Amino acid sequence: MAINIKIILRINKTLPNGEHPIVFRITEERRNYELATKKSSSLKDWDGRTQTVHTSHPNHKPINALLNNIKVKTTLYFASLPDDQQPRIGAIKEIVARLTGAIQKAPTKKILEFFDDEISRLKTMDRLGYASVHIMTKNRLSKFMNHIDMAFEDIDLNFIRRFEDWMIKKDIAVTTRSIDLRTFRTVWRNAIKEKHCKENHYPFKDFAFSKYNNPKTKKRAITQEQFKKIANLELDEMDKYN
Repeated sequence: MAINIKIILRINKTLPNGEHPIVFRITEERRNYELATKKSSSLKDWDGRTQTVHTSHPNHKPINALLNNIKVKTTLYFASLPDDQQPRIGAIKEIVARLTGAIQKAPTKKILEFFDDEISRLKTMDRLGYASVHIMTKNRLSKFMNHIDMAFEDIDLNFIRRFEDWMIKKDIAVTTRSIDLRTFRTVWRNAIKEKHCKENHYPFKDFAFSKYNNPKTKKRAITQEQFKKIANLELDEMDKYN
């Protein structure tokens, strides 16, 4: 999944001061995400090649310092990623928002954080059994994520499949995998309802749950010694009523 980043001048938008906004653009699979830097420039003062403003801009020093800082921090983020980990849009947005002091309209919760909310809600409703199911699913998901929370928008179909593969390698029973994946899906739907996730971002729609409709569990044989213990236990219980 290739992600490209670039600082551009939005010449199709003109601010009250006559300049154009400088934005940080993230491109992922032909989809663009633009983040405001809260800085602006005229076309004549903008250098598209270096993605900086010319020294002719009256505020060129603080603007270029900010733009350079954004480029350095995002480059370090990409460089620090393990080989088996994909870059996350949400993480890049956080870097830019932190550097520019951007304030989000409505803070959204991440997946593990929202799981905790759902667990608390179920407990207040006295649905303790269902809350326990959510706790077990959340704990397994957290282990798979190395206990690092993620934004909903950074989780895709590939993530869900890798979570499934991880459970299979851990020899987790098919019935447990079914419960975990369906619980994960339920939590995701609730997150959409509460506006923590965009409605059109629903990776479960392409995940095949049909394989879990009639899961076959492994038959487990008991030893002769275990059978004798069960028989003796049953006899002892019957003696209470004799």
